[in-house]
Amino acid sequence: MTPLLNIQHLDKTIGNFHLSDISLCLEPGYIFGLVGRNGAGKTTLLRTILNLYQKDSGSVVVDGFSMDTQEREAKDRIGFVLDEFLFEKKLSVETNGKLFGASYSQYDHALFTDLCKRFGLNLKQKTGRLSKGEKSRFQLAFALSHQAKLFLMDEPASGLDPLFRKELLSYMQELVEDGTRSILFSTHLTTDLDQIGDYIALMDRGQFFFNMDME
Repeated sequence: MTPLLNIQHLDKTIGNFHLSDISLCLEPGYIFGLVGRNGAGKTTLLRTILNLYQKDSGSVVVDGFSMDTQEREAKDRIGFVLDEFLFEKKLSVETNGKLFGASYSQYDHALFTDLCKRFGLNLKQKTGRLSKGEKSRFQLAFALSHQAKLFLMDEPASGLDPLFRKELLSYMQELVEDGTRSILFSTHLTTDLDQIGDYIALMDRGQFFFNMDME
């Protein structure tokens, strides 16, 4: 079975911070949790996987596609929920879907609008005026609408109200149930890992302190 994410000996230096020799392999059907204090390197790792930060060395392969030589195909399979909002804040929810959906081979706008309605989003609302929870819902709806297989989530439950946080964790479990999709998410809330994590890695100062299955 082809791993949905295969990282080998990844290195990235930003100023005085060094992401050092990170390796992990994530098969379909699992949830992998990254835990660590603020500044440990969780966000830097996710951004380097997405090629928002260009790595210094190592390899990132998504569903068999190299981020070095097949970046478009690799990113076509990634859905993300990031703390920093990368969409156009002056445009509406629906317009953002159409605009960014054009970059993905399997984007389904009807599915996107249906998911937005399911998540309680106003399609005419400008995304810059969405709350933190609404931005998370929007990003999740968009990721699902282009048939992403690997979901990268940076502190997806942080700062959310308890009700939506519970809903989000439940939905994350639903995502992987059919065994075709996987999630890599960062958190500092260890209770989230207790509920849904299959694998866990503790990051500290840009390195994995340990990387093992939840058992």
